[in-house]
Amino acid sequence: LDQGARAARGLGLGLSIVERIGRVLSHKISLRSKSRKGSTFAVEVPTVALAAATEIAPRVQSVPATALQGIVTLCIDNDPQILDGMRVLLSSWGCEVLTTPDLAGAQALFQSGAEQPDVLLVDYHLDQGNGIEAVQGIRALNPNAKIVMVSALGHEALVKQAIMAGAKHFIVKPFQRENVLTILKQVLA
Repeated sequence: LDQGARAARGLGLGLSIVERIGRVLSHKISLRSKSRKGSTFAVEVPTVALAAATEIAPRVQSVPATALQGIVTLCIDNDPQILDGMRVLLSSWGCEVLTTPDLAGAQALFQSGAEQPDVLLVDYHLDQGNGIEAVQGIRALNPNAKIVMVSALGHEALVKQAIMAGAKHFIVKPFQRENVLTILKQVLA
């Protein structure tokens, strides 16, 4: 599956995320598959009576604009859309955001003499290698780097492997903005 994910980047079904959300919402998830015919994934949700339409004002999340003011972050992810999203999120907290799709880009940054990141957010699934290898490669250049691993896979063995490799925290996707903010504050404290 890892090999297929590298070959067909961005085409994953996100089944681990669906499974977790289904569990939280108590919705049944099912799969039917026939060889050479295809597969059907289904989510059963309860029906409810249609409620009268009411206008709801959007809720504004209150995150201090200066929570991470001036902090240099480096995001490593093979998905350009994820990198763009992380840039927007972290910039909204006052971070200076650097991005790269792989370990080679991070290594080039560390070796360039440029300003070093205060914290790194490293995705597990990368086109070249994986996040564990990236954490190890970064640790070889900067043993004191503050690294947070990010992945849709949150099983205990992977979390332990990431921590053993040198990640300070592990964030499971999908994540809440506030959780990321809290973890970054803890890592930087």
